[in-house]
Amino acid sequence: MVDVSARRDGAAAVNWSGSKLALLRLCGWAFAEDHVRNVPRPPHPALAGGSNAHAGLARLVQLAIDDEPLDVRAIAREVTAGNAAEFADVLGVLTLAQEELAGDPPLFEPRDVIYIETRLAMQLGPYTFDGQADLVEARGKTATVSDWKTHWRPESQDAFEADVQLPRYALLLDANHPGRFERFVLRKRFVRYRGAVRELVLERHQLELVKWDLVQEIEDAERRMAAGAFEATPGDWCTICSRTDACPRVREFLEHGLDLTLDDDVAARRAAETVRAIDAHSARLKARLKVYLGSDHPTGRVRLAGGSFGFGPARHKRASVSDVVEVFEAHDRPVNQRVLRVDVDELRRSLEREPGAVRRAMQAVVEEYETADCRYRRGDGLEDEEVQEEPTTGGT
Repeated sequence: MVDVSARRDGAAAVNWSGSKLALLRLCGWAFAEDHVRNVPRPPHPALAGGSNAHAGLARLVQLAIDDEPLDVRAIAREVTAGNAAEFADVLGVLTLAQEELAGDPPLFEPRDVIYIETRLAMQLGPYTFDGQADLVEARGKTATVSDWKTHWRPESQDAFEADVQLPRYALLLDANHPGRFERFVLRKRFVRYRGAVRELVLERHQLELVKWDLVQEIEDAERRMAAGAFEATPGDWCTICSRTDACPRVREFLEHGLDLTLDDDVAARRAAETVRAIDAHSARLKARLKVYLGSDHPTGRVRLAGGSFGFGPARHKRASVSDVVEVFEAHDRPVNQRVLRVDVDELRRSLEREPGAVRRAMQAVVEEYETADCRYRRGDGLEDEEVQEEPTTGGT
Protein backbone atom coordinates (compact mmCIF):
# COMPACT_ATOMS: atom_id res chain seq x y z
CA MET A 1 0.00 0.00 0.00
CA VAL A 2 1.03 3.62 -0.47
CA ASP A 3 2.63 5.51 2.42
CA VAL A 4 0.35 8.50 2.96
CA SER A 5 1.81 9.62 6.29
CA ALA A 6 3.24 12.86 4.88
CA ARG A 7 1.15 14.44 2.16
CA ARG A 8 1.92 17.79 0.62
CA ASP A 9 -0.48 20.71 0.29
CA GLY A 10 -2.07 19.73 3.60
CA ALA A 11 -3.90 16.86 1.91
CA ALA A 12 -5.87 14.81 4.42
CA ALA A 13 -7.18 11.28 4.07
CA VAL A 14 -9.69 10.89 1.26
CA ASN A 15 -12.66 8.59 1.07
CA TRP A 16 -12.58 7.83 -2.62
CA SER A 17 -15.60 7.90 -4.91
CA GLY A 18 -16.12 7.53 -8.62
CA SER A 19 -16.58 11.27 -9.06
CA LYS A 20 -13.42 12.13 -7.09
CA LEU A 21 -11.31 9.68 -9.07
CA ALA A 22 -12.79 10.96 -12.32
CA LEU A 23 -12.00 14.58 -11.40
CA LEU A 24 -8.42 13.72 -10.43
CA ARG A 25 -8.07 11.82 -13.68
CA LEU A 26 -9.29 14.84 -15.66
CA CYS A 27 -7.65 17.75 -13.84
CA GLY A 28 -5.46 17.53 -10.75
CA TRP A 29 -5.75 21.25 -10.03
CA ALA A 30 -9.57 21.20 -10.00
CA PHE A 31 -9.47 18.11 -7.76
CA ALA A 32 -7.14 19.85 -5.30
CA GLU A 33 -9.36 22.94 -5.21
CA ASP A 34 -12.35 20.74 -4.31
CA HIS A 35 -10.88 18.05 -2.08
CA VAL A 36 -7.50 19.27 -0.77
CA ARG A 37 -7.74 23.04 -0.40
CA ASN A 38 -11.55 22.86 0.05
CA VAL A 39 -12.17 26.05 -1.93
CA PRO A 40 -15.92 26.66 -2.32
CA ARG A 41 -17.01 25.88 -5.86
CA PRO A 42 -18.69 28.78 -7.73
CA PRO A 43 -22.04 28.00 -9.37
CA HIS A 44 -22.16 26.88 -13.00
CA PRO A 45 -25.34 26.78 -15.13
CA ALA A 46 -24.60 23.31 -16.53
CA LEU A 47 -23.97 21.87 -13.08
CA ALA A 48 -27.08 23.53 -11.68
CA GLY A 49 -29.13 22.18 -14.58
CA GLY A 50 -27.77 18.69 -14.00
CA SER A 51 -28.50 18.83 -10.29
CA ASN A 52 -32.05 20.02 -10.94
CA ALA A 53 -32.65 17.32 -13.55
CA HIS A 54 -31.39 14.59 -11.22
CA ALA A 55 -33.61 15.85 -8.41
CA GLY A 56 -36.60 16.00 -10.75
CA LEU A 57 -36.01 12.50 -12.12
CA ALA A 58 -35.63 11.08 -8.61
CA ARG A 59 -38.95 12.68 -7.66
CA LEU A 60 -40.62 11.30 -10.79
CA VAL A 61 -39.35 7.78 -10.01
CA GLN A 62 -40.63 7.98 -6.44
CA LEU A 63 -44.07 9.17 -7.56
CA ALA A 64 -44.24 6.31 -10.08
CA ILE A 65 -43.36 3.81 -7.34
CA ASP A 66 -46.07 5.28 -5.10
CA ASP A 67 -48.54 5.15 -8.00
CA GLU A 68 -49.14 8.88 -7.66
CA PRO A 69 -50.02 11.24 -10.57
CA LEU A 70 -46.95 12.35 -12.53
CA ASP A 71 -47.38 16.13 -12.76
CA VAL A 72 -44.07 17.06 -14.41
CA ARG A 73 -44.79 20.79 -14.19
CA ALA A 74 -45.29 20.53 -10.43
CA ILE A 75 -42.07 18.50 -10.10
CA ALA A 76 -40.14 21.06 -12.15
CA ARG A 77 -41.45 23.91 -9.97
CA GLU A 78 -40.53 21.96 -6.85
CA VAL A 79 -36.88 21.39 -7.81
CA THR A 80 -36.12 24.80 -9.37
CA ALA A 81 -37.59 27.16 -6.74
CA GLY A 82 -39.17 29.56 -9.22
CA ASN A 83 -36.23 30.10 -11.60
CA ALA A 84 -37.93 30.39 -15.01
CA ALA A 85 -34.96 29.31 -17.16
CA GLU A 86 -34.16 26.33 -14.93
CA PHE A 87 -37.86 25.41 -14.77
CA ALA A 88 -38.08 25.23 -18.59
CA ASP A 89 -34.89 23.16 -18.76
CA VAL A 90 -36.01 20.58 -16.19
CA LEU A 91 -39.53 20.45 -17.63
CA GLY A 92 -38.10 19.35 -20.98
CA VAL A 93 -36.15 16.51 -19.34
CA LEU A 94 -39.11 15.37 -17.24
CA THR A 95 -41.59 15.51 -20.12
CA LEU A 96 -39.34 13.27 -22.21
CA ALA A 97 -38.86 10.89 -19.26
CA GLN A 98 -42.62 10.70 -18.72
CA GLU A 99 -43.15 9.82 -22.38
CA GLU A 100 -40.47 7.11 -22.24
CA LEU A 101 -41.95 5.71 -19.03
CA ALA A 102 -45.06 4.88 -21.06
CA GLY A 103 -43.00 3.35 -23.88
CA ASP A 104 -42.08 -0.24 -24.67
CA PRO A 105 -39.81 -1.02 -22.97
CA PRO A 106 -40.49 1.61 -20.31
CA LEU A 107 -37.85 3.90 -18.86
CA PHE A 108 -37.91 1.72 -15.72
CA GLU A 109 -40.19 -0.72 -13.91
CA PRO A 110 -41.49 0.97 -10.73
CA ARG A 111 -42.12 -2.36 -8.95
CA ASP A 112 -38.47 -3.41 -9.44
CA VAL A 113 -36.77 -0.27 -8.06
CA ILE A 114 -34.64 -0.84 -4.94
CA TYR A 115 -32.48 2.31 -4.87
CA ILE A 116 -33.01 5.93 -5.98
CA GLU A 117 -30.00 8.24 -5.69
CA THR A 118 -28.61 6.07 -2.89
CA ARG A 119 -24.96 6.16 -1.86
CA LEU A 120 -23.29 2.78 -1.26
CA ALA A 121 -19.82 2.19 0.19
CA MET A 122 -17.27 -0.63 0.45
CA GLN A 123 -13.83 -1.21 1.94
CA LEU A 124 -10.83 -1.95 -0.23
CA GLY A 125 -8.09 -2.66 2.29
CA PRO A 126 -7.42 0.66 4.08
CA TYR A 127 -9.44 2.63 1.55
CA THR A 128 -13.14 3.44 1.49
CA PHE A 129 -14.81 3.69 -1.89
CA ASP A 130 -18.35 4.92 -2.39
CA GLY A 131 -20.67 5.86 -5.21
CA GLN A 132 -24.23 6.89 -5.87
CA ALA A 133 -26.27 5.21 -8.59
CA ASP A 134 -29.21 7.18 -9.93
CA LEU A 135 -31.47 4.15 -10.18
CA VAL A 136 -31.16 0.44 -9.34
CA GLU A 137 -33.75 -2.19 -10.24
CA ALA A 138 -33.71 -5.81 -9.15
CA ARG A 139 -35.47 -8.75 -10.76
CA GLY A 140 -34.43 -12.21 -9.66
CA LYS A 141 -30.66 -12.59 -9.99
CA THR A 142 -30.36 -9.56 -12.30
CA ALA A 143 -29.70 -5.99 -11.19
CA THR A 144 -30.15 -3.08 -13.60
CA VAL A 145 -28.13 0.05 -12.81
CA SER A 146 -29.09 3.25 -14.64
CA ASP A 147 -27.09 6.47 -14.73
CA TRP A 148 -28.73 9.70 -15.95
CA LYS A 149 -26.50 11.92 -18.09
CA THR A 150 -28.02 15.37 -18.12
CA HIS A 151 -25.53 17.50 -20.05
CA TRP A 152 -23.70 15.06 -22.31
CA ARG A 153 -24.48 14.35 -25.92
CA PRO A 154 -24.97 10.63 -26.61
CA GLU A 155 -21.63 8.85 -26.83
CA SER A 156 -20.58 5.87 -28.92
CA GLN A 157 -20.89 2.32 -27.63
CA ASP A 158 -17.07 2.05 -27.58
CA ALA A 159 -16.77 5.19 -25.42
CA PHE A 160 -19.49 3.90 -23.11
CA GLU A 161 -17.80 0.53 -22.66
CA ALA A 162 -14.49 2.26 -21.89
CA ASP A 163 -16.11 4.21 -19.02
CA VAL A 164 -15.40 2.62 -15.64
CA GLN A 165 -18.20 4.37 -13.72
CA LEU A 166 -21.07 1.91 -14.10
CA PRO A 167 -19.02 -1.29 -13.62
CA ARG A 168 -17.85 0.22 -10.31
CA TYR A 169 -21.47 0.82 -9.31
CA ALA A 170 -22.05 -2.90 -9.98
CA LEU A 171 -19.06 -3.68 -7.75
CA LEU A 172 -20.57 -1.56 -4.94
CA LEU A 173 -23.92 -3.25 -5.36
CA ASP A 174 -22.32 -6.69 -5.16
CA ALA A 175 -20.35 -5.71 -2.04
CA ASN A 176 -23.54 -4.55 -0.31
CA HIS A 177 -25.61 -7.56 -1.50
CA PRO A 178 -23.05 -10.39 -1.66
CA GLY A 179 -24.28 -13.26 -3.79
CA ARG A 180 -27.70 -11.74 -4.50
CA PHE A 181 -26.98 -10.89 -8.14
CA GLU A 182 -25.28 -12.91 -10.86
CA ARG A 183 -25.88 -10.49 -13.71
CA PHE A 184 -25.64 -6.68 -13.93
CA VAL A 185 -27.29 -4.70 -16.73
CA LEU A 186 -25.58 -1.31 -16.89
CA ARG A 187 -27.37 1.55 -18.66
CA LYS A 188 -26.33 5.10 -19.36
CA ARG A 189 -29.28 7.27 -20.40
CA PHE A 190 -28.75 10.62 -22.08
CA VAL A 191 -31.95 12.11 -20.78
CA ARG A 192 -32.11 15.13 -23.08
CA TYR A 193 -32.35 12.85 -26.12
CA ARG A 194 -35.21 10.52 -26.97
CA GLY A 195 -34.26 6.85 -26.77
CA ALA A 196 -30.57 7.63 -26.27
CA VAL A 197 -29.30 4.77 -24.11
CA ARG A 198 -26.15 2.66 -24.01
CA GLU A 199 -26.18 -0.76 -22.39
CA LEU A 200 -23.60 -3.27 -21.20
CA VAL A 201 -24.06 -6.59 -19.36
CA LEU A 202 -21.55 -7.81 -16.75
CA GLU A 203 -21.51 -11.22 -15.11
CA ARG A 204 -20.56 -11.41 -11.45
CA HIS A 205 -17.27 -13.20 -12.12
CA GLN A 206 -16.12 -10.20 -14.18
CA LEU A 207 -16.24 -7.94 -11.13
CA GLU A 208 -12.86 -9.21 -9.92
CA LEU A 209 -11.17 -7.41 -12.80
CA VAL A 210 -13.24 -4.29 -12.07
CA LYS A 211 -12.09 -4.43 -8.45
CA TRP A 212 -8.44 -4.90 -9.40
CA ASP A 213 -8.57 -1.92 -11.76
CA LEU A 214 -10.22 0.24 -9.08
CA VAL A 215 -7.59 -0.62 -6.47
CA GLN A 216 -4.83 0.25 -8.94
CA GLU A 217 -6.39 3.66 -9.65
CA ILE A 218 -6.82 4.41 -5.94
CA GLU A 219 -3.16 3.44 -5.35
CA ASP A 220 -2.10 5.82 -8.14
CA ALA A 221 -4.34 8.55 -6.71
CA GLU A 222 -2.80 8.07 -3.25
CA ARG A 223 0.68 8.45 -4.75
CA ARG A 224 -0.39 11.71 -6.41
CA MET A 225 -1.83 12.92 -3.12
CA ALA A 226 1.44 12.09 -1.32
CA ALA A 227 3.47 13.93 -3.96
CA GLY A 228 1.11 16.90 -4.22
CA ALA A 229 0.92 16.34 -7.99
CA PHE A 230 -2.05 18.52 -8.92
CA GLU A 231 -1.33 19.94 -12.37
CA ALA A 232 -4.05 21.70 -14.36
CA THR A 233 -4.79 19.70 -17.52
CA PRO A 234 -7.41 21.49 -19.65
CA GLY A 235 -9.71 19.51 -21.95
CA ASP A 236 -13.39 19.00 -22.82
CA TRP A 237 -14.25 19.01 -19.11
CA CYS A 238 -13.39 22.73 -18.96
CA THR A 239 -16.82 23.49 -20.45
CA ILE A 240 -18.50 22.46 -17.19
CA CYS A 241 -15.80 23.75 -14.84
CA SER A 242 -16.90 26.63 -12.61
CA ARG A 243 -13.32 27.58 -11.72
CA THR A 244 -12.05 28.95 -15.03
CA ASP A 245 -11.56 32.42 -13.46
CA ALA A 246 -8.90 30.97 -11.16
CA CYS A 247 -7.47 28.30 -13.51
CA PRO A 248 -3.66 28.61 -13.47
CA ARG A 249 -3.49 28.09 -17.23
CA VAL A 250 -5.90 30.98 -17.84
CA ARG A 251 -4.14 33.21 -15.30
CA GLU A 252 -0.77 32.39 -16.85
CA PHE A 253 -2.08 33.45 -20.26
CA LEU A 254 -3.66 36.66 -18.94
CA GLU A 255 -0.46 37.63 -17.11
CA HIS A 256 2.23 36.49 -19.52
CA GLY A 257 0.58 35.74 -22.85
CA LEU A 258 1.05 32.56 -24.85
CA ASP A 259 4.47 31.26 -25.86
CA LEU A 260 4.17 30.99 -29.63
CA THR A 261 7.35 28.92 -29.99
CA LEU A 262 6.02 25.50 -30.92
CA ASP A 263 8.92 23.24 -31.80
CA ASP A 264 7.69 19.87 -30.52
CA ASP A 265 4.53 17.98 -29.57
CA VAL A 266 4.97 18.75 -25.87
CA ALA A 267 4.84 22.50 -26.52
CA ALA A 268 1.98 22.06 -28.99
CA ARG A 269 -0.02 20.04 -26.47
CA ARG A 270 0.49 22.63 -23.74
CA ALA A 271 -0.57 25.40 -26.13
CA ALA A 272 -3.67 23.44 -27.14
CA GLU A 273 -4.57 22.85 -23.48
CA THR A 274 -4.21 26.57 -22.78
CA VAL A 275 -6.46 27.40 -25.73
CA ARG A 276 -9.06 24.95 -24.39
CA ALA A 277 -8.97 26.56 -20.95
CA ILE A 278 -9.24 30.04 -22.46
CA ASP A 279 -12.21 28.97 -24.60
CA ALA A 280 -14.03 27.68 -21.51
CA HIS A 281 -13.24 30.89 -19.62
CA SER A 282 -14.50 32.94 -22.56
CA ALA A 283 -17.72 30.89 -22.68
CA ARG A 284 -18.39 31.56 -19.00
CA LEU A 285 -17.78 35.28 -19.50
CA LYS A 286 -20.15 35.28 -22.48
CA ALA A 287 -22.79 33.52 -20.38
CA ARG A 288 -22.56 36.31 -17.81
CA LEU A 289 -22.88 38.92 -20.55
CA LYS A 290 -26.00 37.15 -21.85
CA VAL A 291 -27.58 37.26 -18.41
CA TYR A 292 -26.81 40.97 -17.99
CA LEU A 293 -27.78 42.07 -21.51
CA GLY A 294 -30.78 39.76 -21.68
CA SER A 295 -32.49 41.01 -18.53
CA ASP A 296 -33.64 44.61 -18.14
CA HIS A 297 -30.96 46.22 -20.31
CA PRO A 298 -32.55 48.95 -22.48
CA THR A 299 -30.93 47.84 -25.78
CA GLY A 300 -29.55 44.36 -25.10
CA ARG A 301 -26.22 45.47 -26.58
CA VAL A 302 -23.10 47.44 -25.65
CA ARG A 303 -21.01 49.55 -28.00
CA LEU A 304 -17.64 48.25 -29.17
CA ALA A 305 -15.20 49.68 -31.70
CA GLY A 306 -16.75 49.19 -35.13
CA GLY A 307 -20.00 47.71 -33.89
CA SER A 308 -21.60 46.26 -30.79
CA PHE A 309 -21.88 43.10 -28.73
CA GLY A 310 -25.23 41.77 -27.59
CA PHE A 311 -28.55 40.38 -28.68
CA GLY A 312 -29.93 40.69 -32.19
CA PRO A 313 -31.78 38.62 -34.78
CA ALA A 314 -30.00 35.65 -36.33
CA ARG A 315 -31.29 33.29 -38.99
CA HIS A 316 -30.72 29.54 -38.74
CA LYS A 317 -31.61 26.39 -40.63
CA ARG A 318 -32.39 22.92 -39.37
CA ALA A 319 -33.58 19.63 -40.77
CA SER A 320 -34.93 16.40 -39.31
CA VAL A 321 -32.59 13.43 -39.70
CA SER A 322 -35.47 11.16 -40.74
CA ASP A 323 -36.60 13.66 -43.41
CA VAL A 324 -33.07 13.96 -44.79
CA VAL A 325 -32.64 10.17 -44.98
CA GLU A 326 -36.05 9.80 -46.61
CA VAL A 327 -35.12 12.23 -49.41
CA PHE A 328 -31.86 10.43 -50.17
CA GLU A 329 -33.56 7.02 -50.12
CA ALA A 330 -36.43 8.21 -52.32
CA HIS A 331 -33.91 9.24 -54.97
CA ASP A 332 -31.77 6.12 -54.49
CA ARG A 333 -28.76 8.17 -53.41
CA PRO A 334 -26.11 7.19 -50.81
CA VAL A 335 -26.34 9.09 -47.51
CA ASN A 336 -23.35 11.17 -46.45
CA GLN A 337 -22.93 10.01 -42.81
CA ARG A 338 -21.75 13.44 -41.71
CA VAL A 339 -25.13 14.84 -42.74
CA LEU A 340 -26.75 12.69 -40.04
CA ARG A 341 -25.31 15.08 -37.46
CA VAL A 342 -27.99 17.47 -38.77
CA ASP A 343 -25.26 19.88 -39.83
CA VAL A 344 -27.07 21.99 -42.41
CA ASP A 345 -23.83 23.47 -43.74
CA GLU A 346 -22.52 19.96 -44.36
CA LEU A 347 -25.86 19.11 -45.97
CA ARG A 348 -25.61 22.10 -48.29
CA ARG A 349 -22.08 21.11 -49.36
CA SER A 350 -23.19 17.52 -49.91
CA LEU A 351 -26.12 18.62 -52.08
CA GLU A 352 -23.81 20.52 -54.43
CA ARG A 353 -22.85 17.12 -55.86
CA GLU A 354 -26.42 15.84 -56.15
CA PRO A 355 -28.89 16.03 -59.06
CA GLY A 356 -31.30 18.95 -59.16
CA ALA A 357 -34.29 16.82 -58.13
CA VAL A 358 -32.54 15.84 -54.88
CA ARG A 359 -31.62 19.46 -54.13
CA ARG A 360 -35.19 20.64 -54.69
CA ALA A 361 -36.64 17.86 -52.51
CA MET A 362 -34.18 18.63 -49.72
CA GLN A 363 -35.02 22.33 -49.76
CA ALA A 364 -38.56 21.37 -48.76
CA VAL A 365 -37.41 19.63 -45.54
CA VAL A 366 -34.97 22.33 -44.40
CA GLU A 367 -36.69 24.68 -41.97
CA GLU A 368 -35.54 28.28 -41.56
CA TYR A 369 -36.07 29.99 -38.23
CA GLU A 370 -34.92 33.10 -36.38
CA THR A 371 -33.53 33.51 -32.88
CA ALA A 372 -31.98 36.28 -30.83
CA ASP A 373 -28.26 35.49 -30.67
CA CYS A 374 -25.76 37.21 -28.40
CA ARG A 375 -22.59 38.00 -30.35
CA TYR A 376 -20.47 40.73 -31.92
CA ARG A 377 -22.03 42.62 -34.82
CA ARG A 378 -20.14 44.93 -37.08
CA GLY A 379 -21.82 48.34 -37.63
CA ASP A 380 -25.33 47.17 -36.70
CA GLY A 381 -26.90 50.54 -36.02
CA LEU A 382 -26.01 51.17 -32.40
CA GLU A 383 -23.90 54.09 -33.52
CA ASP A 384 -27.13 55.82 -34.51
CA GLU A 385 -28.59 55.45 -31.03
CA GLU A 386 -28.16 58.10 -28.40
CA VAL A 387 -25.26 57.20 -26.10
CA GLN A 388 -24.61 58.89 -22.78
CA GLU A 389 -21.15 60.34 -22.62
CA GLU A 390 -18.92 59.60 -19.66
CA PRO A 391 -18.35 62.67 -17.44
CA THR A 392 -15.10 64.48 -18.16
CA THR A 393 -12.95 66.69 -15.98
CA GLY A 394 -10.57 69.50 -16.78
CA GLY A 395 -10.77 73.12 -17.88
CA THR A 396 -9.40 75.70 -20.17
